[in-house]
Amino acid sequence: MTFTDDELRAMLALLRADTTEFEALLHLAKLDPTRDLRRCDLRNVDLGTADVEKWDFSNADLRGIKRDRVRNWHLAITTGAAMDPDPAQPFDLDEVYRMILRGQAPPAAWAPRITGLDLRSEERSRSDLAKKDFPRPELAYAALRDLAPLQALTNLHSLALDSTQVADLAPLQALTNLHSLDLSGTQIADLVPLQALSRRPHPIRARQRERRQSVAAKVASQPP
Repeated sequence: MTFTDDELRAMLALLRADTTEFEALLHLAKLDPTRDLRRCDLRNVDLGTADVEKWDFSNADLRGIKRDRVRNWHLAITTGAAMDPDPAQPFDLDEVYRMILRGQAPPAAWAPRITGLDLRSEERSRSDLAKKDFPRPELAYAALRDLAPLQALTNLHSLALDSTQVADLAPLQALTNLHSLDLSGTQIADLVPLQALSRRPHPIRARQRERRQSVAAKVASQPP
């Protein structure tokens, strides 16, 4: 990869900057926020105290962005941008399911209210998911692989993954309130991530291949 002299000077200016304010850094990099932020990956960026009137975030990834101190957010352009739902909005369980399918973690403000999730493809095919997002929701759930969006849902008590493509349970290992787990029809073979959950006074119970059993018995034979 090669850089122009102007690009190298901009990078040097950023390295020497004595500020972390996003607007000031844009100025040092000679970027115009009314055109140069389109389609950018801005996940978890802190916009600071910037006045974002007319800033163009079209089709950018704004998930996790920190904008609580910005001015004129309502005048910014966010057409097509990927964004977290506003935590101030009423809790919406269908939106939680849509976010999981998109690989997004639900807002932290919603997490305490999420106690059970049914991600079985057959069951969720009858849900009210927005057809514009998932015209065939049963296929979207059947293709589900990644449980990373669930790893902060510490109030989760029950989880059904029947007939999904999930193969890694590591994101669940810190969910100490999880007591019921349906793994029927999955290819999961490694239950080691559940070992800690199986040692509780009331161990997690799992259904795997239509047979209900305590995971404690099964993980005991697996190496730590």
